[in-house]
Amino acid sequence: MCNKRRSRLNYWYALILCALVLVPAAHAFLPALLAESAIGAIVGRIIINRAARVAANDAVYLTVVNGTEKAISKAAVSQAAKVTSKQSIFKNVSGALTWAGVGHTLGSLSTEQLLPEGVFSATSGTKRDDGRWDVTVGGQSFISDFEPTPDSPFLVSINTDSDGQVIISTGANDSYPLYIKDTTANNVINGYDVQAVANTYFQQLKSSDRLTCSAIDRTRCSYSGLSVTSSEPQTDSSGKVAQYIVKGSYIVTVAGQNGAESKSTTLTTQIVPRVNANYKGQQPITNNGGITGNEGNSTNPDFSKMLSALDNIPLKIDDLTKSINDLFMAGAAQPDYDGVPVTSSNPVTADEVRAAYPEIDSLKQSEWLKPAQVSETSPLNVSIPSPTAVGTSENPAKVDLGPDPGVGTPDLEDIPTGEDILNPITSMFSDYDHSVQLRDVQCPVVDVELFGKTYVIDSHCQLSESNKSVIKLIFLAFWGFLAFRIVMEA
Repeated sequence: MCNKRRSRLNYWYALILCALVLVPAAHAFLPALLAESAIGAIVGRIIINRAARVAANDAVYLTVVNGTEKAISKAAVSQAAKVTSKQSIFKNVSGALTWAGVGHTLGSLSTEQLLPEGVFSATSGTKRDDGRWDVTVGGQSFISDFEPTPDSPFLVSINTDSDGQVIISTGANDSYPLYIKDTTANNVINGYDVQAVANTYFQQLKSSDRLTCSAIDRTRCSYSGLSVTSSEPQTDSSGKVAQYIVKGSYIVTVAGQNGAESKSTTLTTQIVPRVNANYKGQQPITNNGGITGNEGNSTNPDFSKMLSALDNIPLKIDDLTKSINDLFMAGAAQPDYDGVPVTSSNPVTADEVRAAYPEIDSLKQSEWLKPAQVSETSPLNVSIPSPTAVGTSENPAKVDLGPDPGVGTPDLEDIPTGEDILNPITSMFSDYDHSVQLRDVQCPVVDVELFGKTYVIDSHCQLSESNKSVIKLIFLAFWGFLAFRIVMEA
């Protein structure tokens, strides 16, 4: 008996212990599991706005909304296999697509459009005997648990200021051996590492829109990070190193218009960090790109830390608009599509996105990294609100009718009678008597004299009088039929 009680007590102790340990752990994961991107809400609002314009009734409205949501989910999930890594900017650890992954698999969004300054990607590597991959970025090696590809890039960060590698000042700083003077920005980039200084200068050109782009409308232009191909010293007449010639390339992407595809071009550039002749320090000049992290790090080093800068970068509405439009176009291309109408002549526009989500200017680039699915096989997390709740994200649209003006009920005139209506017409013929006059008539009788006698023929009068009701009925039917025929032939 005691053993049974002890076993029951042990059971309850174990249950309480599990609750104490697992419940806090579960709550710790809730923010990650429940983090929903505003992009899903924007997509949902665009769906209902377009559905409301074409639906004749509630049944059609629901069919169109559900058909659109189903089609875009199918289009996105069908492309998810392109992303092989379950820990990248395109997929989370559970294998679910992020919204960046949705845009990327549809060809709308590139890695370079997402990465903050100082973060660079590698899209290739060499396979190791242990099944992992050797990746080289800026002359330094890393080990990746997955094969780096354009769909699953390997990320590394370049140290631009945290450990004194590169600083930006108003003039040359003699505490650093290298510098680049940016006369347009009116500042000087100082540092120890040749490629780090060159990359920082490149990012400064990029952020101030001073790179080459063929588009007249430069808002359509986006740029990748600098890919260094060579970095060589140059000496002066005395044989001392005076500067470094850093050569590299970058990709310029011009967004298409009216549903047209974007076009990318690779351009080359040359950046020249100079040696500060007044530098008296002991730390030598390096030329490895200023890559942070220990050499041989497994997987992406400081992955979340590298991308935390996206929390401070405003969401680019043009990139979002293109991704949403491409998503809708891919959905409309599905067999038996019965969703909202989307064509190249009726694309999703930036104005439509802004109207659907007026608070869009407050969103950050980190929205792209939030999950677009619950799991890798589930549909997209599209939030479909009721049509009356589209005014803002929290409050439904309201109509202000203003104060009561106190207007009373109107006074109605007396309704005219038929006589009042016809009187103006009849008064025009007042000289004419329109009344039916009563006449004294009788049945005609015929007198015939024959052979000296007078014969009176009046039997037809008697016959008519005795059968007048039948005769009246016959002629009533005749004239009624004649009137009906005249009306029908009119």
